[in-house]
Amino acid sequence: MILCFLAGIYSCNTERLKSLDNPKYLLTDNQTDLGMVFTNIQVNYTRRSALNALRVPGGYAKYYATHSMIEPGDRYQFDQTHNDDPWSAFSSEAKEAVHLVNVLEAKADPLLVNKIAMAKIMKVSIFSWLTDIFGDIPYTEACLALLEGDLAPAYDKQEDIYKDMLLTLKEACASFDPSVPIWTSQDAIYSGSIPKWKKYGYSLMLRLAMRVAGVDAALAKEYAELAISSGVILDNADNFKINCLDGKNSERNPVAYGMIYNDPEKYWKLGADFVDALKDNDPRAQVILGGKLKPEFAVPNSGIMNTYWFNDAAWNYNLAEQQGYPHGQDVQVTTYELIQKNYTKQSRFLFDYSAPVVRLAAYEMYFLISKAASLGWNTGGRNAEDMYKAGVESNMKFYAQYTGAYKISDAEIAVYLAYRPYSLANLYREMWIGNYMNPFEAWFYIRQWGPDLTPNVNGISMPRRNAYVNAELTRNTENYNKALVQMGMAVGVSNEEQFTHRCWWDVRPN
Repeated sequence: MILCFLAGIYSCNTERLKSLDNPKYLLTDNQTDLGMVFTNIQVNYTRRSALNALRVPGGYAKYYATHSMIEPGDRYQFDQTHNDDPWSAFSSEAKEAVHLVNVLEAKADPLLVNKIAMAKIMKVSIFSWLTDIFGDIPYTEACLALLEGDLAPAYDKQEDIYKDMLLTLKEACASFDPSVPIWTSQDAIYSGSIPKWKKYGYSLMLRLAMRVAGVDAALAKEYAELAISSGVILDNADNFKINCLDGKNSERNPVAYGMIYNDPEKYWKLGADFVDALKDNDPRAQVILGGKLKPEFAVPNSGIMNTYWFNDAAWNYNLAEQQGYPHGQDVQVTTYELIQKNYTKQSRFLFDYSAPVVRLAAYEMYFLISKAASLGWNTGGRNAEDMYKAGVESNMKFYAQYTGAYKISDAEIAVYLAYRPYSLANLYREMWIGNYMNPFEAWFYIRQWGPDLTPNVNGISMPRRNAYVNAELTRNTENYNKALVQMGMAVGVSNEEQFTHRCWWDVRPN
């Protein structure tokens, strides 16, 4: 009807519509700006589940505590919506990455070698995150519906996925060629810098290698030593991050936007365990703790604090008076007066509209090299203690990128390191505290090495993985059931039971 109406406006002149039949208007791989596809992959991967990271793994890691019966997180309850959220990457950036790699390789053009390497590194970034969340996942046959019509992909074993991802990174990093073209303006992370892309690729390799150190030491040692010798990210200037703008909502930091205009500030506060740890002579307390609402300020009935978020005068920042919310509470709060005035919120400077979203940073690499050195592996002469100290310093300097945040001095860092010297226990503790702005990685490392966080008052243990999404049970039933058995579970196992089942690399005892 609308088309007829529009045609009527043009006196039924259809001649002007015939030009649209020209093949040049068809959206094909040859006529699509593949650089923009690459940009979209980067942005979607970096921003993916950013707000959900606060609600779920941020709660698992006890950075946050909730007083809501409808939120999971530190209550360790199963929630289908939050559980399924990461799986949506398969229909977005994972699908785009698979398609982009296939299209570029099919061209068989040696001038595309750098673009192929970048696309493959992004593909590994996405699939490594997915397998660390779910365990065995579609990988070899994943996202081929568009290319091959495969609507029922098999689930690969996580061990096989890891071996392929590590090999892919090795080949991709070695293939970069400064003499051929590369995406520059379409590269939202490194603007086409080959040295930085190689550092990121090897950093991702080190992360994955150390993830499997407990189940395949030989594989881990081989790739960890290769990554370290080749050069990983050791400077915050090279961190893998997306910069955000205080402009359109799509340009704003997604956590900050959701926090201020959605419900996290209504339902969440910093957790008691985390606040207590920071108050133990840690200078990061001055950066991370966002204060309690002063008594003279009225609390909105909705509990949403966007009215006061940017008003520094409304908050009590006295460190001695900061208090985290108890973990694992099974109560529904109906009044927010007590919550807002007695418990500490997250810093508004770290969750500002223009704050960057960081997915891999230098401090993580220092900590991983420290762990590798403790195992006696070749780290190029770097020892575990020095790398631990460098990691702590790098993490404390990491927060300097946030406008308005407290800047930690060298003297404060030295005092802290004297108070908390190197040990494996302190290394694991620093990986926990240090990954505050990257909660998914924090959850992965806690599962693998620790530290042992205080059990919840409700007696439920921390989830070890996400359950498979229910949609897979109906549309990919045979492979779904095979995956359960492949991971050591029974067909028909409940989502709650899947929640507690360990993936391949998660061998750390309770």
